[in-house]
Amino acid sequence: MKRSGQKTTANKIQVVLDRIFGFILATVILIGIAGLGIEYVLVKGPSTALRNTFLATMIETRRFDWLANIYLTDEEYVELIEDIYRVDESATDSSLINAEVEVSVNEQGQNVDAYGIVDEDGDGIVLQDVTGEGFTGYMLIVYDPMRIRLGIPDIFGGTGLTVEQYCEKYNALAAVNASGFDDPNGTAWGGVPVGVIICDGIVYNASGGWNEYCGFDSNGIMHIDAFEGTELQETDIVNAAFFGPKLIVNGNPRDPEKLVSGVNPRTAIGQRADGAVLLLVLDGRQVQSLGATYQDCCDVMIDYGAVNAYCMDGGSSTSMYYNGAYINSPSGEGGARPCPSAWIVLPESAG
Repeated sequence: MKRSGQKTTANKIQVVLDRIFGFILATVILIGIAGLGIEYVLVKGPSTALRNTFLATMIETRRFDWLANIYLTDEEYVELIEDIYRVDESATDSSLINAEVEVSVNEQGQNVDAYGIVDEDGDGIVLQDVTGEGFTGYMLIVYDPMRIRLGIPDIFGGTGLTVEQYCEKYNALAAVNASGFDDPNGTAWGGVPVGVIICDGIVYNASGGWNEYCGFDSNGIMHIDAFEGTELQETDIVNAAFFGPKLIVNGNPRDPEKLVSGVNPRTAIGQRADGAVLLLVLDGRQVQSLGATYQDCCDVMIDYGAVNAYCMDGGSSTSMYYNGAYINSPSGEGGARPCPSAWIVLPESAG
């Protein structure tokens, strides 16, 4: 039998624990109410730009996309989505790309291209750090566009491959993620691509409503275009993937009002007038790099001389592998996520 003193001590401990848990519960409830209040101001407030940025961030994060329409009707939600992700129907003018990088030797004996980029080892691949307001990342410049191709898994529908695995499969020097994939609950394995995929001239998954692509023709010229029906099968596109949006077309940056997005990790691909391919990854969801917008990607591509540029899948998919190591810091809980395709850099030209 317990003594009365022991009972009193136990009761006091129970009271203290109840108060602590009660305080924690009340705090969580208050934070939740405050969060809903802030979201209401963001969604219903006077700032359209702030509203669209918030909604785009939630949608792109996938696991929190349900937050985007708490205060919106289904009709309002669809209308906003269409406004944020409106398709640009402009097509690529391939005559603007010469596909011949000119390299000279500077006073230090280094190889320098027409854009002032130094290729220290002369292998035609240059990796540079990229920094901006709130983000860090990397730009991989590949002089010969014929070294670029699209890598895919052995089969679609199962588990995709990480960019490291794509390098292993194709004996590639580098890879960045490409296509988006069907991921309704944020738990998919990256094996079901969204939109068209073309690998070595073979067209996959070209049905459905996603009739846009970014790809390369047999001469190494990058195209950003749309198609209808079987038009794509009749073109000279040999490697292509879908995601978007278009960032730059024929030297013209996309209207900033049409590049509304949230702040997240980003992957993009571009091409300079001399044919050099630009592979960009910008980290996000980290203390040292919060993330980037579509406009940030566009600005970086402009700085590097892109004539055409296009966003690939971002978020936790954003990853770059080069020379046997991950270059960036993928934001996925388990590191780099499997994806249904990747842009890979071959050791030598495929042409």
